[in-house]
Amino acid sequence: MTNPSSRRLATKKQVLYANAIAETVGYDLTFTEKDSYYEVNKFITENEEQYRNAGNEKIASVRQIDYANAISNACGLNIFFGSKSKYKETADFISRHKGEYIQKKWRESICEYDNAEKSIEIPTESMLFICDNLFGKHGLYAFIGKDNVVLYIGKSIDLSSRIPKSYRERKDYAKINKVMYYVDDNMANVNIMEILLIAEYNPILNTESKTEDIPTKFYSGIDILNDFKEIPKFCNNASERSVAVCQ
Repeated sequence: MTNPSSRRLATKKQVLYANAIAETVGYDLTFTEKDSYYEVNKFITENEEQYRNAGNEKIASVRQIDYANAISNACGLNIFFGSKSKYKETADFISRHKGEYIQKKWRESICEYDNAEKSIEIPTESMLFICDNLFGKHGLYAFIGKDNVVLYIGKSIDLSSRIPKSYRERKDYAKINKVMYYVDDNMANVNIMEILLIAEYNPILNTESKTEDIPTKFYSGIDILNDFKEIPKFCNNASERSVAVCQ
């Protein structure tokens, strides 16, 4: 009776990984998808630790190479990673350009959403401004109502993702006429300023942080209406689609 295990063959990813290990650690071996799954797996198990400790000589994984090439193409960097690309240089490339790649893909999705002529509650022009200017930025934001009354004050380590979400969460509780922001790379400053500004302005939508106390020893030194910047056309009526060029 034939042993069922003998019929199981190595997978493509398993073969690629085993060959990367063999090349890195210096074995004159080449595996194919016709080799036994169990033999290839045994080789990987016995040599994987040496491979991981190979440092700069370690070969990048298939998934890592694919991701690096996707980043390079999207960002117009004209750098190609192949099957023999080193792990460290590939990882360093991804680390340097991952943020730019995510930002570009998000911008594309904003344009695609707009071109699909779907109903939007935040104008495309505003979303593109946020993508281009606030992606990954730390800071504070504020929702402003009638007569320039400050309705809400918030903070985030990434204003681009937090502001639209926060707006959607609160737009039905008060008429928001404009949205403003303040960028500060130091989150310690941001955390302190948020506490002081909420205490100074006592916004009606900051229900969990509202207080009747007014600071007497510390002041933010910030005038929201003058020191914060406004996101253009953020609170246009959703039915009034903004004219935006997606380039």
